[in-house]
Amino acid sequence: MIKRIVKSVLWRTGISRAVPPMIWESVSAGDKVKFVFEQTRNPRFPVNFEDGEISTSFTEQNANYAQVKDFVLEVQGPALIEPKLGIVILNKRKFLEQSRNHTYTYPDTFQYLKYKMGMAPVIDLDEVIHYDGYVGDNYYNFHADILIAFCWAINEAGLKLDKPVVVGQQIYNSRQFQWLLKNTDLFKGINWVVLDGKSYVRVNKLYKAWTFLPELKAWQNMAALYNPPAVAEPTRKVYLYRAPQFGRTVKNIEEIKPVLDKYGFEMIDTGEMPIEEQVKLFAETKYLVAIHGAGIINIIFSNYSKLSLLEILPGREKLNTHFYWLAESLGCKYDALLTEDMNMAKKFRLEPDVLEHYIQKMLANS
Repeated sequence: MIKRIVKSVLWRTGISRAVPPMIWESVSAGDKVKFVFEQTRNPRFPVNFEDGEISTSFTEQNANYAQVKDFVLEVQGPALIEPKLGIVILNKRKFLEQSRNHTYTYPDTFQYLKYKMGMAPVIDLDEVIHYDGYVGDNYYNFHADILIAFCWAINEAGLKLDKPVVVGQQIYNSRQFQWLLKNTDLFKGINWVVLDGKSYVRVNKLYKAWTFLPELKAWQNMAALYNPPAVAEPTRKVYLYRAPQFGRTVKNIEEIKPVLDKYGFEMIDTGEMPIEEQVKLFAETKYLVAIHGAGIINIIFSNYSKLSLLEILPGREKLNTHFYWLAESLGCKYDALLTEDMNMAKKFRLEPDVLEHYIQKMLANS
């Protein structure tokens, strides 16, 4: 309890964000870090939305990622993998930039001091692959950032799984990871090294893969792990909503439910749905109306050419291109509806007539 209070105070006062950059330096290339595989791509996504604000925002975000890189990098040790976040520490207070996902995240200085004083357990390994430390805690990031990069590196860059693979404890214990461990030969055949939150992993060589805005074949390779059923003519109409405790919910649901009923949409929350059921659901879905959220990643299991997705963007805070990029990469039909900004309770109003207009447009364009 005391530790949580101290951390909260340090975060709220800004101390915990101001001090680490004074101590640590991120490194993305150099003598110890080299790219053993690298390719550059120039993704192109169309922008033609009814809402001009969406078009403007998505055009700007497209421009920021007009060129992307896929890579497998090699880190020459000795290097340390943090016990909790899995950030890779090099030497002289330097760490590997590609082993973190947020610019405000740094190695734990106090924990590192314990290691330097010989007070932290150490696991020594020769060569490892760095799968994930903490990024894939979210269902979306698990697939769109980590698993796809891993599968891409195996299939496209020829990364060999003849060495231990390091993963964070929380990721390892997640239901999606455990499902893959139980149901796929790929995960069963890997020598997983699970970070225990206390022990540093010290290595002589480390490999890390990354891909951004992946191409269709990369999504297909990853989705194939789940063996989704092939549905030639999907028919289901799904309205994907979020449980109130997670925010981003419609505050006037009683007003929009008649619209959904009128056009035959099922109201579904995949938050607690078993993975097998999610895979089957999206394979059978032809029309998807969904509030922006991690569950939309399940469109990777759909019959892409038959799927139409209408994403509800709850205010300017969530003018996010993730699923627009994904749908365009897969070849799905995509449209977006921008609502009013969310209130303090993370709720927003969705106008019934606006929703009906976009549903009619989606059905007409299928």
